[in-house]
Amino acid sequence: MKKPNNSLFGSRLETIARIAALAVISFGAIALLSWFLLPQNASTGTPLPPQIRANTALAFLLSGACLWLTANKNKNQIRASRYACHFLATVVTLFGSVTLLEFFGQWDFRIDQFLTRDNLAGWAPGRPAFFTALLFLIFGISFLLLDRRVGKRIYPSDTLIIIGMLISILALLGHLCNFPAYYMATFIHPGGRLTLLVALGFTILGTGMLCARPQRGLMAIVTSKTAGGVLARRLLLAPILIPAVLGLLPLLGINRRFLNGDVVWLFAFADLLALTLAIWWNASIVFHIDLKRLAAEQKMLALNDDLEKRVTERTLQLEAANRDLQQEITERRQAELEIQRLNAELEKRVSERTAQLEASNKELESFCYSVSHDLRAPLRSIDGFAHALQEEAGPTLNATSRDHLHIVRSATKHMGRLIDDLLQLSRLNTSQMRLQPVDLSQVAQRIVSDLQRSQPGRSVEFIKPSNLIVQGDERLLSIALQNLLSNAWKFTAKASAPRIELGMEHNNGETLCFVRDNGAGFEMAFAGKLFRAFQRLHSTQEFPGHGIGLATVQRILNRHGGRVWAQSAPNQGATFYFILPNS
Repeated sequence: MKKPNNSLFGSRLETIARIAALAVISFGAIALLSWFLLPQNASTGTPLPPQIRANTALAFLLSGACLWLTANKNKNQIRASRYACHFLATVVTLFGSVTLLEFFGQWDFRIDQFLTRDNLAGWAPGRPAFFTALLFLIFGISFLLLDRRVGKRIYPSDTLIIIGMLISILALLGHLCNFPAYYMATFIHPGGRLTLLVALGFTILGTGMLCARPQRGLMAIVTSKTAGGVLARRLLLAPILIPAVLGLLPLLGINRRFLNGDVVWLFAFADLLALTLAIWWNASIVFHIDLKRLAAEQKMLALNDDLEKRVTERTLQLEAANRDLQQEITERRQAELEIQRLNAELEKRVSERTAQLEASNKELESFCYSVSHDLRAPLRSIDGFAHALQEEAGPTLNATSRDHLHIVRSATKHMGRLIDDLLQLSRLNTSQMRLQPVDLSQVAQRIVSDLQRSQPGRSVEFIKPSNLIVQGDERLLSIALQNLLSNAWKFTAKASAPRIELGMEHNNGETLCFVRDNGAGFEMAFAGKLFRAFQRLHSTQEFPGHGIGLATVQRILNRHGGRVWAQSAPNQGATFYFILPNS
């Protein structure tokens, strides 16, 4: 089961670990620099006296750096930090173990005065105390085993760190309460004594190591929100702080001659009383926490009973809903079968209508063929005989007769063009399309060049992009562009500086092609008539035409799956937009 950890408290402990690392680094660096910058004289009054050996200061500096690498979790440098930490921990471990070998074997590996000469030491110049070396060995191994686990919950490093901290805290209490045995002053070896500053440095180092991993091992209990976590946080420091405070008071009283040794037993009694009260107070807190837990369990049982009752009610409701759902599914199935029957009937009707449309298309083709041959022949005869009469008897006819002949010939030519446009319009739906890339810029340039040759006296400014590539049938798009550009050419005849533009723009995620002119324009109220066959907005005397061109354009765009529309205003020109979806 996962422990309910206090993430905020854990992050604060990680911050404490980083602060402890900086403190140990600073402690080691200042102690090491004091050997090189301050004279080795006990009367100098330096903040770090020479009993802190140079090797000890260097080992503290390396241990602090190792703690800093452990406490800072940079995801981009985890592997490099782990390797560097293991290297520094190995150096500290070797330093402690080699120094202990010098104590046990009476050997000298010449590392004691490796950094500087110790002129103040007596029995072993430059060599750290026995328990200093032991603590460096313990904490170095702890760094190497910091993330190693035995089984599911046991971290050996936690045990080693606690052992090291107990030794250093005991030495601190000994210095504070003037108990020499606590800081190993009475050790059998003359080099066993732990100084106050060294004990303080190891206490800070051990605290930082425990705080560096607040979410696992023993610290997971301390940082948890459980009753055990609350009890651990409240009682953990009591065995340290209470003896320290109550031990200092009689010591200060005796030194100041306020007290004598006969009343020291009162402070021992106060020590026991304070510990008892602390345990009793925290037990009371845990007791009330358990009462709340039991009340919550009772409430949970009541809620479970209510939940079971509600589940039974909801089960009955679900059974009723399932019956209704089954009935609805049956009705929907019947509706689906009815839809399938109607779809089959619709497909049959579509097939019949398709056959009718195919027959109509064939009749339309026959009609187009008939129009092409049966109507053209009389028109050619009328135009031919009128032309012959004009050539042979023209000089003998009066002016009125000659005008009549001219009107006959003009009407036959107009009728011929109208028949051609109708045939073209009718064949648009039956002709097969061949989709390919089409450069509208080149097509438009050819059309405008033909229009210019037909009226060499006109000067029209034509604007186009260099490459306007679309996807479509080149023949049909040429017909559509021919009609649009011819319209623009025709309706700019009365403009003082005629201009026609072919272009492209983007609007609401769509690519629009357009043909724009500055010609006569039209009222937008009549825009609905533009694309109907034989519908005109201007008279033939003002602007000639048949009223079929724009209907042809719309049919071509519809066959491509696109659309066409216009925007205009009187005497302000017109813009015809069209969209080709495959472009």
